[in-house]
Amino acid sequence: MAALTSHNLHFFKVLMPGYDNNLMIPVVVSNKLKELMVSKMEKETALLRTRKSKDVLWKVEVSRSDDGTWCFSGDHWRDFVSFHDLNIYEFLVFEHTGDLLFNVCMYDSPYTSTSGFPPSIGEKEFPSPTCGENRHHVQEHEPRSEAVNGNLQSRSRSNNNASKNFTCSPCFTTIMAESNLVPSMPYLNIPQPFTRSNNLEEHGGSTITLRDRRQRKTWSVKLQTSRARRDSRSDVRTRMLLRDGWSEFAMSNGLKLGDTCLMELDQTARTKEGRIIFDVRISRSAGNS
Repeated sequence: MAALTSHNLHFFKVLMPGYDNNLMIPVVVSNKLKELMVSKMEKETALLRTRKSKDVLWKVEVSRSDDGTWCFSGDHWRDFVSFHDLNIYEFLVFEHTGDLLFNVCMYDSPYTSTSGFPPSIGEKEFPSPTCGENRHHVQEHEPRSEAVNGNLQSRSRSNNNASKNFTCSPCFTTIMAESNLVPSMPYLNIPQPFTRSNNLEEHGGSTITLRDRRQRKTWSVKLQTSRARRDSRSDVRTRMLLRDGWSEFAMSNGLKLGDTCLMELDQTARTKEGRIIFDVRISRSAGNS
């Protein structure tokens, strides 16, 4: 996970008794998160990323209390706590990168010293993931799509032990470049590892759906196959693009250079209905906020 960046909204929480059941988002913070301010729901879904599970996104429930405050809660929050071995008096720093996407840094408790002096506070360390175990494949963007100012970082691997259903579905992120926003025939390239691992080639030429759950809006976009050679001696390279209909999506959402889109493949719709639907979240660049 990339370093935290100063232009984003940050807050920290010391883990006090009861943290494993719920963790309240400070009121001063929730009042600045438009996703919560305008919500008419009792529950929303946040996505969390940490250094230990940097290759997956954790779906965690954010619920509204009777007094109007918002908390991370539910079974998925308890799974998050357990997986990261969080303990009382440790503290977490949250960075909001947009659309309830959070980077989370974890720090050891400053109250565990036995020397009589306040210990130095260091970021919590985790053992390296064990290779060879079952892994939930969360695909993300290609190297070109280094996340906006380091908010979302490229990965195409996944973390061990995070293969349960509380992780995000297969997804990729990409930063808006000129080719995505040109007035004539803009397009979005889908990373090849993501295309292959999710068998998207078999849907070339079909129309898929981009969905914003929060706004309850959908856009129909053509999934197009592009084949080309780099030179006469190289093999044919196949790419999957979002083209027809992409311009309408970009304009409707006011996308600008540097904005980051996270595309999450709806596995339920594909399995049960045979439809390709991407749930989209947008993280605005610092200059576009």
